[in-house]
Parts: sequence; structure tokens; C-alpha cells
Amino acid sequence: MGASGGSRTATPGVAVDRKAVEGPAQDWRAELERRKAELEERIARVHGDLVHADVPLEQDFAEQAVQRENEEVLAQLEASAHEELARIRRALRRAEQGDYGTCVDCGEPIDPARLRIVPDADRCLSCAEIR
Repeated sequence: MGASGGSRTATPGVAVDRKAVEGPAQDWRAELERRKAELEERIARVHGDLVHADVPLEQDFAEQAVQRENEEVLAQLEASAHEELARIRRALRRAEQGDYGTCVDCGEPIDPARLRIVPDADRCLSCAEIR
């Protein structure tokens, strides 16, 4: 079961128990907050490396070429961290609104096992497979 904003019907004629759906959002909120802080710290470190905050660009052209290649990898890591951070922020907003654990496409509850593996999931497995 996922979280929802109140008593709603996930499947026609089957009411979702509010107490049963609030638990997962509370359990995973701490994990989402921990991961958010970790990503924010990583982004700051990678950004510092990209702008050469601690280590200036080498004078030697060959060394500069190596540093530039490393910058490409760092930029990709930074972009990936920003994407994950955006997903986590959306999940935290859904939790605040009472929609955490509810599929954004079909409105059905997201399986708690899926949320344990992917706490920022916003789609049930069926809808995620379609995308």
C-alpha cells in the first residue's frame, strides 16, 4: 500500500485504510532526507572540483587534457546527482501533500516493496514498465 491524502478508493469498491498508508511515508521520509543531504554534499564537492576550487588547472598541456577528461566525467556525475535530487524533492513534496506512495499515472498505490528499493518512485511497477 502507498500513502494517499485521505480515505480514497484505490480499486473500485475497496477503501484504503488511512493508517495503513501513512506508515510507509513516515518510514521512508528519513531515508529520503538522508539521501537528499548526501546528494547535496556530493554536488557541492563535484562542483568545487569542476571549478578547480582546491586544485588549479595544470600548466602542462598534457596534464590539462587529462584534467579536462576528468571534468567530463565529473559533469556527468553532477548531472546525475541533480536528477536524483529532483526526484527526491518531488517525493518529499508528495509526502507533505499526502500523495507519497500513490502512482502519478494511474492513482493506484505503489507496492511498499518497490518503495523500499526505490523510495523516490512516483509510479507503480506497471506504469513504470510502460514508460
